[in-house]
Amino acid sequence: MNKINTFLAIVILILLITPMLSLAAEEKKAEKKFVTDIANEICPVMGTPVEKDLVVILDAKLIHVCCNYCVKELPDNYAKYADKVVAGAKENQKTYELVNNQICPVSQKPVDKKFFAIKGDKIYYFCCPDCAAKFNPEKDPVKAEKK
Repeated sequence: MNKINTFLAIVILILLITPMLSLAAEEKKAEKKFVTDIANEICPVMGTPVEKDLVVILDAKLIHVCCNYCVKELPDNYAKYADKVVAGAKENQKTYELVNNQICPVSQKPVDKKFFAIKGDKIYYFCCPDCAAKFNPEKDPVKAEKK
């Protein structure tokens, strides 16, 4: 009889906990991630004026750089430049939702996170620069939000 009571207690406990775990997983899945454009005008790597279209996403920040060398250098050695990133941040910062898609909304191939584009108030990842240029989330919003 004691074994039956123990067994029933375990079953009841599992039945009570399972929905809570499922709910927690759904909440985590629904969490949105955001990236702030720090609007820096000086490259944290070279100390020269930035090219507004050359950006890197690091530490939830959209950081502008001056050249393709810095696009690679900054992520590889972020700790070295972190203070300059913070110092270069402007007050007029804009925040974007990071869609964080794993599949390119144009080609349906896996994304490469070095290829991304800002479309409206969201940042999308792509498999290549061509797809980033072609994509229009207003024409195909279902593909835009597909993970």
